[in-house]
Amino acid sequence: MSIRTVIDSCVLRVALEGEGEANRKAIETLNDTNRKFMAVDFVALEVIPKPIFNKIQDQALFYKLFFDEAPIHVEVTSDVTNLALQLASEHNIGPMDSLIVSSAIIGGADELITMEKPTKPMYKVKEVKIISLYTQKS
Repeated sequence: MSIRTVIDSCVLRVALEGEGEANRKAIETLNDTNRKFMAVDFVALEVIPKPIFNKIQDQALFYKLFFDEAPIHVEVTSDVTNLALQLASEHNIGPMDSLIVSSAIIGGADELITMEKPTKPMYKVKEVKIISLYTQKS
């Protein structure tokens, strides 16, 4: 059975541009055939516009392909934003992180994978498993 996985923007960036252990972990995660990736518009918003604006085609293509090929797309709905407001208020989570976490929960993700430090407020959320690939040099 596939693991329904939301990938945070920092994992995508490190897979494409990172080095060392962090890069290896990110690429290994993206190549894991036991995962069914979930496209979240808020993550796309974090990674796609800059390479398009800066005309870095290979980077833009990498990100676009990830989202286009994801078998599950989590729609932006009032349920997502309402839950994000609740999570941000309860756990002091930043706006974009709360939108991504709420998208994972509403979309039925088994896990959310990030490069964020495990000390960040998002890890207080228990409705979805949040996994950190953080390494000292990430």
